[in-house]
Amino acid sequence: MRISSWDEFLAAPPPPQGAAMTIGGFDGIHRGHELLLKTVLSQNDHGEATVVTFLRSPKALLRPKDYPGDICTLAQKLEIFEGRGVAHTILIDFSKNFSTMSGRNFIEFLVTRGGLRRLVVGSNFRCGHRMDTGVEQIRELLVPGKIPVEVIESLMYGTAPVSSSRIRAALGEGDIALASELLGRPFELDLEGSISGGKGGVTSYELSGLGRLAPPPGVYEALVRSGRGPACTEIRTEIRIAGGQVLVPLSVEAPRIKFLQGTQGV
Repeated sequence: MRISSWDEFLAAPPPPQGAAMTIGGFDGIHRGHELLLKTVLSQNDHGEATVVTFLRSPKALLRPKDYPGDICTLAQKLEIFEGRGVAHTILIDFSKNFSTMSGRNFIEFLVTRGGLRRLVVGSNFRCGHRMDTGVEQIRELLVPGKIPVEVIESLMYGTAPVSSSRIRAALGEGDIALASELLGRPFELDLEGSISGGKGGVTSYELSGLGRLAPPPGVYEALVRSGRGPACTEIRTEIRIAGGQVLVPLSVEAPRIKFLQGTQGV
């Protein structure tokens, strides 16, 4: 999979075959996001499958004090995109300059610089400065130029839509089962970059400053991934979250914690 910054995207020539694109924050990459990916990947007659997303959540930059943390890291996102078959991911650094761009200009850049030939977005998608451009305005821009816009309705689970905010709420309550159902896979905590220490056969990983969303204090059954690439292994064990730390009864560098069951008490 090719990965480009926004500046690299603007500087490069459009792909000769054009691109089928989807746009979004993809916070967590839940089952609703998977529908967007599946749809854009099915449009290979409209060029390479491309995801346009953010290097870091705009909410984390605009309202850092109110932002609870990422559901998944950029590394996790990119792994999922590549695993699904995405050909190109464009990462936007949500700087002040980018945040003042109109939605119209943003979409026009995707056409002129990205060779946009088909767009797939969610029904509540908006973009641009102060969210000035929604689905209807995008259709007005693209459809006259024979660029189809496919709008995917929100996926329902029970009586409410699947959403990142719903996953956050489930994790905050320690409802790992619901969070995993909404994600469509077990919730996984990436501890890359965490300060670690060891004592008595237990390795502790600091959560503070990581910007990750973690379940509340408690004991959890989990798979702990050790190593990277094809040689990595997963070890089933119980981990504890307490005092702003993840405590793992193993010696593992920068593990991924895949949660299997909910809290059993602190």
